[in-house]
Amino acid sequence: MSGFINVLQLTVPLFMLQVHDRVINSQSTDTLKLLLAIAIGAIILYGILDFIRALIFQEMAKSLLRRLNLPAISAAMSVALEKGSIQGTQVLRDLSDLRNFINGNTISAPLEAIWSPIFLGVMFALHPFYGIAGLVAVLVLIGLSLLGDLLVRQITKEGTDANLRNIGDIGSTVSNAEAIEAMGMLPALAMRWRQSQVHASELLDIGNVRSKGMYSVTRSARFGMQICVLAMGAYLVILGETTPGAMIGGTIIMGRLLLPFDNV
Repeated sequence: MSGFINVLQLTVPLFMLQVHDRVINSQSTDTLKLLLAIAIGAIILYGILDFIRALIFQEMAKSLLRRLNLPAISAAMSVALEKGSIQGTQVLRDLSDLRNFINGNTISAPLEAIWSPIFLGVMFALHPFYGIAGLVAVLVLIGLSLLGDLLVRQITKEGTDANLRNIGDIGSTVSNAEAIEAMGMLPALAMRWRQSQVHASELLDIGNVRSKGMYSVTRSARFGMQICVLAMGAYLVILGETTPGAMIGGTIIMGRLLLPFDNV
């Protein structure tokens, strides 16, 4: 289904290519009407298939949740007995995050990415320079995604773990509030917890800053590469090696080719 959806996403650039190169040159309204009818039908089919795929993901998430509910609760109880209630509830939060991942838009990114050779092949068909530019752009975005993962993953994990430990500590403190108050330990414990909380927040803030920075770099790189492809297409048109329709279509296909890698 994802394969059909990706093929149908070629409708707009191919329609624009045919309109520029065939309809305008031939001045044929019959050709325009036929192309328009085909394009509208393809777009309607695309919308139907995309909606059906979303429903499939939703049913997959519900089925997974039903199957893992009891094992997750058992695991949460075991972890709670060994490491505390905060760590136990984290198991259930992980299950909820997994359900949201399957039910959201993120899961479609790898399914879109595996069909990228279709778009890359169309770009090579338009002109070898388009295909080379698309291949280089994909490799650049993959490299930026890997770099972002290296910069963000570990420090975010450290910040999350530290935050969970702090929540567990304050939970233990509250449960023994009377004894702590009687012994006069509350100010010292509050200061220690505050320092730990600040440290965890700093780690999470560093991770967020790096993540947002890499997102901005990746998005800027994608837009820049699309502009370069448009400029290259204009240059090829000037040289007479391609057509204006191919220039516009290649630019749109380039944006669609890079979109899954921008979301990784």
